[in-house]
Amino acid sequence: MTTAQKNAQVKSNIIEALLSNLPEGSIQVGSAEFAIPTTVEGELRYAEIKVTAKNNKATKVSPAYDPEAKREDWLAEMGERERKAQEKAEAKAKKIAADKAKKASKSKE
Repeated sequence: MTTAQKNAQVKSNIIEALLSNLPEGSIQVGSAEFAIPTTVEGELRYAEIKVTAKNNKATKVSPAYDPEAKREDWLAEMGERERKAQEKAEAKAKKIAADKAKKASKSKE
């Protein structure tokens, strides 16, 4: 079996498993893409799932797919985002406190 055939089989296996477990109203919108309906605050919204086959063997043009390394990268990225959000929140809180202090000192005058 060629790599392309193996990737096609991977997608086929996953799509077959997904089809029997998708919520009612889900729509296949591509050869390996699905729109999943959900309701948020009474409004119908969709999430899209795309199935992509990954080769766990390195080739001349692509490194081997390593899900553990991908997870570590994702966790590091999430940690960095969280750190930046915390810094932003702290800076905003300091600015608000400084503005209140400035306003209070002006009202005393």
